[in-house]
Amino acid sequence: MIVLRGYQYDVLKETSAALPRYRRVILQSPTGSGKTVMLAYVFTQARERGRCWFIVHRRELLDQTAETFRKFGLEFSYVAAGYPSNSQAKIQLCTIQTLIHRLDRLPPPRLVAFDECHHVVARSWLKVVEHCKDALFLGASATPARLDGKGLGAVFNHIVLGPPMPLLMQEGHLADYDVYWSGKNLEMGGVTKRGGDYAKGETEKRVGKLVGDCVAEYKRWVKGKTCLVYCVTRAMAHQVAAQYQNEGVNAIYVGGDTPKTVRRDVMARFKTGEIPVVVSVDLFGEGLDAPGLKAIQMLRPTESTNLFDQQVGRVLRPDAGRAIVIDAVGNVFRHGLPEWGREWTLEDGSVETKEHEDTLLTLLHCDMCFAVFPARDDRTCPACGYVVPPKKKPPKPLAGRLEKLDKERLKKEMEKERKRRRQEEGMVGTKKGLEGLVDLAIQRKYKHGWAAARWAARTGIPIGVCMGRERKIRNELGVK
Repeated sequence: MIVLRGYQYDVLKETSAALPRYRRVILQSPTGSGKTVMLAYVFTQARERGRCWFIVHRRELLDQTAETFRKFGLEFSYVAAGYPSNSQAKIQLCTIQTLIHRLDRLPPPRLVAFDECHHVVARSWLKVVEHCKDALFLGASATPARLDGKGLGAVFNHIVLGPPMPLLMQEGHLADYDVYWSGKNLEMGGVTKRGGDYAKGETEKRVGKLVGDCVAEYKRWVKGKTCLVYCVTRAMAHQVAAQYQNEGVNAIYVGGDTPKTVRRDVMARFKTGEIPVVVSVDLFGEGLDAPGLKAIQMLRPTESTNLFDQQVGRVLRPDAGRAIVIDAVGNVFRHGLPEWGREWTLEDGSVETKEHEDTLLTLLHCDMCFAVFPARDDRTCPACGYVVPPKKKPPKPLAGRLEKLDKERLKKEMEKERKRRRQEEGMVGTKKGLEGLVDLAIQRKYKHGWAAARWAARTGIPIGVCMGRERKIRNELGVK
């Protein structure tokens, strides 16, 4: 039987209060904080009141969920191809691919839980949402936002925030980590973007020479520890795995096209260290655990803060000790460190990094071992012990050279990028609160009531009151 942690009790208490009021709630909590455990606990309470469905988007996640449910003593059946099924079971563990074809064969649920719920606004998931429109919805995600910027407000009404990453690290639930940058300042200007991220074909070409350095960087920083390498495409992943093998490192490609039995065997050998390097694309990007993982190597630049956070989150399991992140493509400078915190919202738009003084930390680069780490008073590198001297003016980034990024400079750079994106979206100067939503609705030519509905969902203010306020704001602006 699993014993809940203190913060899990707090999150569940808030979730239990929010669910009857908002009916469609997201539980946001960092990777490794135990979201599946928290949802399983909810099912122990909800099963007495009606049928419950738990939906995942990958079969591997189904197995992980089943293992957690068994630890809670929950009896369940499956809605998944190749798994035993019993349509009358109170709890159903479902893959979305199978569930959409069996909706009419199952008694209606009272509660539907969506794992990695940022997928829910996709077409197949919306079929489930419409079919179960009278049920309570509980989504879970470390990153409740999408690559394409589409908000989750079309399905959910409220977000419950879990514990911040620094607290989880402080209490030992997540590992602390060192970031290493290979010295390559990868420029992605001019690369086509598709679905909110860089087009894979162009990105693979742009990464180019970095692939040639990947084994040397692994040997330099990881020193034989287990490492997961993120690549841009499957072709690139096979190439990288072959390059590792040619240089005497036992590396294996694992992806969605790898047979399940082979994948299980590889990951079992990876856990023991027999296979020190696994190369993949997106398989381990979200949800799926990689037991025994001690380091990751990023050979894929991404515009997605979500993807970056999910990938870093895979290596922060506390059983592996202090983790290592080899960022060969500069993702840390695009998104900041995951523990800085993100501004989550149900509205459309990109994810923002928080700018609060208590979360935005100074980032230092060690000139001796090239580690990247949050600053401390003595400026001592946690990786090698070198004391990083202060610099009056940080140099401009140059390919092949590491630099120090201090707090003020990092804030200015991130704000500059945010302004650029807002200018592209025509959102500079918009107001906050309901007035800001009305401004956005006018710019995008949304119908009257859109801003009121979003504000009511966010604040809990009655929709009628919000409609009246929106009408007043529109009248003052002379817009119907």
